[in-house]
Amino acid sequence: MGPTPRFIELDEASAFARVRESPGAVLMYITSAGCADCEELARALEALVHRYPGPLICGHLDRRKAPAFAKEYGVLQVPTLLLVHRGRVLSRLVGPTCVDPLLPALQSLIERSAAAA
Repeated sequence: MGPTPRFIELDEASAFARVRESPGAVLMYITSAGCADCEELARALEALVHRYPGPLICGHLDRRKAPAFAKEYGVLQVPTLLLVHRGRVLSRLVGPTCVDPLLPALQSLIERSAAAA
């Protein structure tokens, strides 16, 4: 069995706190229970998360349990990935997609976060 996923299960209040107050990168994975596309993307995310063991915070949120968060961050469809830094969305991937487009932004953000620490 592989390494344990680093995604933190969040509720609406803790999701807002993480994306607004975390000094480093936050990768938010927003899904809905029973979404087959969400489960498929989760496997790819697990591999991605373990490639960046640094200051990356990874949060998982069920959209139906966090309507205010979904509205504020424009989450209309699942799965949605948000790469956030100090409350600002730097990158967004929506729907069943490959995570490769997120990698350059993620790497850059992690490097900047590490340099600032």
